[in-house]
Amino acid sequence: MDKVKLGYISKPHGIKGGVIFKPYDVDSRTLKKGVHVYLTSEDGAELLKEVQSVSYGNNIIVNFLDVIDRNHAEQVVGKNIEVLKTFLLNNLANDEFLLNDLIGFDVFDQSGRTLGEVSAFSSNNVQNLISVKNKSGKYRDLLFIQDFIIELDFEGKKIQLNVPEGSI
Repeated sequence: MDKVKLGYISKPHGIKGGVIFKPYDVDSRTLKKGVHVYLTSEDGAELLKEVQSVSYGNNIIVNFLDVIDRNHAEQVVGKNIEVLKTFLLNNLANDEFLLNDLIGFDVFDQSGRTLGEVSAFSSNNVQNLISVKNKSGKYRDLLFIQDFIIELDFEGKKIQLNVPEGSI
């Protein structure tokens, strides 16, 4: 079963079992009432949970059906939230894609100069970032926003970005 990490639980929220969710894709609205997720730890342990409610705002507050108080919420802090990749693929709009699928893509700037290869993605809580590893092994985070994308070639596994001066 291929799973995709959506983000992680950063801390409890309130006394009724809510948690603060930090997504890797700031634009994601995948979590909804009734969605089944896996809460995973670095040691490989996982718990299957059902989302009871989600509140999107400055913080994303998630409640799970059987996490009923702050004590239960504290037990899931630090866990990743993952969903089955097939669930995500079945719920994508025609013009959407998974950031996870960009790993391994070659990245070029507006002049065609090779910047490196996408090794990971993250968020600065406002915009998505891609982590690009260059030939010498250095990593650099670049903004991955619509205004900067010149070309996204899934067949050729290439991304061309309009990279602002001073960011590389």
